[in-house]
Amino acid sequence: MQCFDERDAEALRALLPTLTVAEFRTASFMLANSLLPSVQANDFWRFFAVVVPSDSKAFLGTFLKVAAQRIAVGTLQQDFHTLRTFMLTATPIDKRKTLQALLPVEKHPENISHLLVTASPQTIEAYAAALVPTDNVACYYCLFRAMKLFDASTAQIRSICLQLMRLQNPLAYRFVAVIKVYFGIENLPGTLSLKIAPWQLGRLDSSYENFRKIVIPF
Repeated sequence: MQCFDERDAEALRALLPTLTVAEFRTASFMLANSLLPSVQANDFWRFFAVVVPSDSKAFLGTFLKVAAQRIAVGTLQQDFHTLRTFMLTATPIDKRKTLQALLPVEKHPENISHLLVTASPQTIEAYAAALVPTDNVACYYCLFRAMKLFDASTAQIRSICLQLMRLQNPLAYRFVAVIKVYFGIENLPGTLSLKIAPWQLGRLDSSYENFRKIVIPF
C-alpha cells in the first residue's frame, strides 16, 4: 500500500474505512508487523495520533502492543503530548488498556508518573490497581511515593500489601517488607523479614536509585 511506503498517516486513515474485510485484515497485519515496528519514533506517534482515535477499538491494541515491545528494547519512548491528547477523549477502558500495556515495560519513574496523571483517576486505590500487577520496581517506587502523596491510611496501605502478596513473586514480597517497616504496618500474613539499617530507611524516598538498591539489593 502506497500510504505505508510513504509513511502517510492521513492517507491511511482515509483508506481504512474503504477496505473490504479481507483487505482490512491485511492492512492491520502490515501495520502491526511491518510499519509500526520499523518506523522512526516520531512517525510511530504520528500514526498513533491520526489512526488510533479514528477507531480505537480496532487499532489501540495493535499500537500498544508494538509500543510496549519497542519501549522494552529501547527503540521507542513515550510521546507525552500524543498520549495526553488521546486521553482527553479516551474511554475508561482505553485508558486502562494503555496503562496495562505500557506500565510494566517503562523503566523511568517520571514517565510512569506522566502516564498515571493522564490516564488514571487521582486516588491511591486507582494507582494501586494500575501499579501493583506490573512486577516493575520503577512502578513500585511510584506506588510508594503515591502512598505518601495521597496520605494513604494504614488500612489502605495494608490492603495494597495484601494485593502485592497475592502476586507471590520475590519483588512484590520484598516491596511489602519495605512498606511494612517504613509505614509500621502490622498483622500481615506470613513472615516478612527485612534487614535494613535505620539510615537506609530514611533514604528510601530520597531518590529512585536509593529505593531500587533497597528493594533489589543485588
